[in-house]
Amino acid sequence: MHSGTKRENVEDIRQATAFCLVSSYIADMSKWIHSGRRRDICYILYESGGMTDQELKTELERKYDSRIKPRTFRSAVEKLVETGYVISKTEGLQEHYSLSKKGKQSIEEHLEWIDQETGSV
Repeated sequence: MHSGTKRENVEDIRQATAFCLVSSYIADMSKWIHSGRRRDICYILYESGGMTDQELKTELERKYDSRIKPRTFRSAVEKLVETGYVISKTEGLQEHYSLSKKGKQSIEEHLEWIDQETGSV
């Protein structure tokens, strides 16, 4: 039994509907966004403007509220670098990641689509 208010229930339904719309859109998108982890890495880099490898991994773990194996993390980031969505630069002992022009454009197109489908502005 759900004890939330009617307003909370409506918001839950709206969020579930938005999730379904996004999920169906993701199925049609190019492979860069098929991986939720790669998509989330791109969003984090989009919001932050760029991060070191450790900062990015820490932020992703905070978002997921669980530890990510270093090998799994590196694999996801390397795929984004290989496909041209993320730029990697060595700064001292660390790698620094930022979105490429292609990555920024893809995120912005995705956000625009979500706004159109969910009625957000």
